[in-house]
Amino acid sequence: MTEAEFHGKRQMWADKYGHFVLAPMGYPYSHFEWFCGLFGVEQAREWLNNATRGYYYGPGLTPGLSLLTAYKGEDFAALGCDIFAIETAAKVFGALYGPVGEVGVGARPRAEQPWLPRNLSTLDEFHRHVALAREKKERERRGS
Repeated sequence: MTEAEFHGKRQMWADKYGHFVLAPMGYPYSHFEWFCGLFGVEQAREWLNNATRGYYYGPGLTPGLSLLTAYKGEDFAALGCDIFAIETAAKVFGALYGPVGEVGVGARPRAEQPWLPRNLSTLDEFHRHVALAREKKERERRGS
């Protein structure tokens, strides 16, 4: 699938410090171009480098499962992604289109679209990661 075809089938999202934004389905531009339109060039760079962002892709990589992908920075990294922002995105897209089937974190650029995630899990596996992250956050808050 070409980049233009893929862009026409996915829906972008981003979350920076709890500020969640959602692009229209099939918006034909990159995250950076979308951010420029929303915030201007300087703020777009800030969002590109500091927001956890990604896309929802209905067909997914596994037949019958939709895909929610998240990454951060210009290198589409998995590291530094806000797990709670991804959880919010899964809830938003679940409410819009039905349950998300798979969650991908990070992306490996390649000629074909969609790019493959660096890490891929089912939604249930992802929820287990979120639960562990919440427990860790609570222990840190209590100082234990």
